[in-house]
Amino acid sequence: MKFSYGLLQDLVEKKLPAPNELADFLTMHSFESDGVSGTGEHTVLDLDILPNRAHDAASHMGVARDSAALLNSSLKEPARASLHFRDTHPDIDVRIENKDLCRRYCVVKIENVSVSESPAWLKERLEIMGLQPINTIVDIANYVMLITGQPLHAFDYEKIASRKKSIIVRSAQQGETVRALDGSTYTLNQDIGVIADSDGVLAIAGIKGGSRSGISEDTKTIVIESANFAPSSIRASSQALRLTTDASWRFERDVPPCFAPLALEIAAKMITDIAGGVVDTSAVDVNYSTPHNPRITLHTQRLNRLLGVEIPEENVTNTLRALEFSIEGEGDSIVVVPPEFRLDITTEYDVYEEIARITGYEKVPATMPYGVLSSPVHRNDVRSWKRRITQEIVSYGFFEIHTVSFVKKEWVELFGMTDDMVWELENPIQDSLPFLRPSLIPHGAITAFRNTRYVNEAVRMFEVGHGFLKQKGKSHEEDLVSLVIARKDKENDTELFYEAKGVITALCDSLGVGGDGVFEPFSTTAEGQCQMPLFHPLQSARISIDNEMIGAVGVLASSSKTVLGIKGTVVAAELRLGPLLQNARSERVYQAVSKYPSITRDISLFVPLNTRVADIESILWNATGDVLYDVDMFDYRPIAQDNVLSIAFHLVFQSPERTLLSQEVDEQMELVTQAIQQNPSWEVR
Repeated sequence: MKFSYGLLQDLVEKKLPAPNELADFLTMHSFESDGVSGTGEHTVLDLDILPNRAHDAASHMGVARDSAALLNSSLKEPARASLHFRDTHPDIDVRIENKDLCRRYCVVKIENVSVSESPAWLKERLEIMGLQPINTIVDIANYVMLITGQPLHAFDYEKIASRKKSIIVRSAQQGETVRALDGSTYTLNQDIGVIADSDGVLAIAGIKGGSRSGISEDTKTIVIESANFAPSSIRASSQALRLTTDASWRFERDVPPCFAPLALEIAAKMITDIAGGVVDTSAVDVNYSTPHNPRITLHTQRLNRLLGVEIPEENVTNTLRALEFSIEGEGDSIVVVPPEFRLDITTEYDVYEEIARITGYEKVPATMPYGVLSSPVHRNDVRSWKRRITQEIVSYGFFEIHTVSFVKKEWVELFGMTDDMVWELENPIQDSLPFLRPSLIPHGAITAFRNTRYVNEAVRMFEVGHGFLKQKGKSHEEDLVSLVIARKDKENDTELFYEAKGVITALCDSLGVGGDGVFEPFSTTAEGQCQMPLFHPLQSARISIDNEMIGAVGVLASSSKTVLGIKGTVVAAELRLGPLLQNARSERVYQAVSKYPSITRDISLFVPLNTRVADIESILWNATGDVLYDVDMFDYRPIAQDNVLSIAFHLVFQSPERTLLSQEVDEQMELVTQAIQQNPSWEVR
């Protein structure tokens, strides 16, 4: 924002430093300078007035007031006319119908003015600050706005309708139009405020005047308006009309209501000095504003502790008086009241900041911070394990999700639970989701399925969250982690089931889970349904460690997918973190890689279609000695017409102590074959 150096000097008692020095001085204490331009009377400072000070400092008096405080000088206010403000006037009737729009409205009547070209000094000062001179009345109104920050507007008194002039502040009528001073016509709505008389709109409130009441060379009697409009209303009107003016910019930043009579008195004095005329000293002031005068208690010891430097009490009071604060009391506790125009001062810390910036932040010595070191924060093991689990599953190509904690009744039944095993909400957010979730799987499966519409491959998602159960009438909340793999283009993609098992195995290995962990088939009902109705009876397993169930994995049954409203192949797994982490180890045991070569042999089998892979792998491991290092399934092909399953494995043999002989491996393979042939329905291909 541009400020005239000459005008600032007119408003400060002491001589100001040179323009560049003043700009640097203000940068360190008040407003950052973007540069100085021009010379002599045309010197202009470009200052960055931040939003928290725009209400009082977007004016020459605001910057001059800070400059005077910094220089131990005082503010020199412009000459003012002596007006007597009342809420009524014999010739002018002011009514504020929309008090949310207008908080204060002041007017003064001036007769026998001479509207002509402004004097050269006034035109030059307006031009260097970016305003175009028009005539004496308009130029003075703009000049006073630059001095005080308070926008003004002048009406031709004779152009206001009726013998007793009515000035009404109201909301526009829908579709009402106004022709502005620049010749543009604007269509208004009910959210836009206007200044009107009995014949219609005179001006767009706080934004732009109308041509019907504009000042011309023939004007002899004028009415000067100095009003205060609500920032939100002016902002909305400006945006709706796509019209921004110097006045609207200031009103949007909350001009203090106390500026209205001040600016009116300065303008009245300047008009009589430059344009002649007689001021009607009975001015109108319709005021619905609330004065800003909070009483704030300061503590000098707290101030010194916060700043880290000792500021004498006398310096504190002198600084505040220079900024026009009133002060009561003395010693450590004093009460101050900020000037009415400092809307940004509301707490004691705001006052401390004022004292600090006027004193100078550069005077605060650089000291090392000190304080009492607290004891180390106790590590939350569960949170640390959850973070580690999240990172591990993400590394497997899964995306983390967070779903709501409420489920439908039919979803609860998918887990073989009844209503008395879960918590029902008395006032659910949605009537369709009345229960707290016992599992993360339902929402996870639905979310994964919905995301399959965006890709032509499997979608992998997981969630770490809470499950809620009712046990003997008491609440039991449990940490869970769920995995879901969904694919829309295949109804029975068995590879996804083994992928999920592999992810669980890898996760347990990465966590160092000890104990005897196994995948065991769920039992089935007489109708062939899985013990957990959620899963397919032949492609599901319970996960146990030392005979304690810690989770489950399986392909969702067709009936479950119907209940959830999903299709394709969806595999889900869920682990209970409590028992899982009881068996986890943060320390890893190093096992050296064998330096001896391995020998791989393959075996292919025909087994009944309902045979579980875990049962086959168990026989393979039990049939061999310690030299079997790994078992990998590499072929899985159901042959429905023969009701058999074609399956094949890589058997990897390796010893950590020596190189195995081919004959030894042949003997191990013979033991494997014999173990398989003990089951008459199994056949080695």
